[in-house]
Amino acid sequence: MSPYCFLVHGWDKKREYGAGSVDELAPMVKKRGWMVADYNWVTLRRGLLPGPGLIYEEGARLARVSKPGDAAIGHSAGAAIVYLAMCHGAEFRRVILLNPTLNRDVEFPDCDMLESIWVFSSPDDWIPWFASLNPFHLFGKMGKTGYTGKSPKVGNIVKTKTLGNAHTEFFDPDKIDVFGPTIVSCLPLV
Repeated sequence: MSPYCFLVHGWDKKREYGAGSVDELAPMVKKRGWMVADYNWVTLRRGLLPGPGLIYEEGARLARVSKPGDAAIGHSAGAAIVYLAMCHGAEFRRVILLNPTLNRDVEFPDCDMLESIWVFSSPDDWIPWFASLNPFHLFGKMGKTGYTGKSPKVGNIVKTKTLGNAHTEFFDPDKIDVFGPTIVSCLPLV
């Protein structure tokens, strides 16, 4: 059986449960031989702000449901959930973080299974900057600056030209065919 690639969305009232967001990558992920696991978590529509408690709980839950050798693609706050799953022992083979609202220099836990982590950032994305205003949380501006820490398996891909909303344009219907193949090419064929 093929491994799973978990698609972990951020929070966005317009893109409930990943619809129109990371879910748009599902057909391309499947073409690379991965099974898709759409990882849904409670968002603003449910009346909850994604504070530290909720994000930590979701990271632990993702670690429990993932298996060694799976992959994860996280967007925005979904990237924080993927990171926390790794902190809770998830042994992903490959991780892709899209405009992550994480501190830019976090140290990623390593495991023998992990091959690489790819961080996509947009210098004109203001959402990660806004997330960084809380100094007491792991939220930060990695999605604006790229990764600046010392984890050796992390690579940066910078989207220098923004054609729309810098934070979500990866998933716009008229751009998914441009950005999607580049994003999923970071996953190995299985």
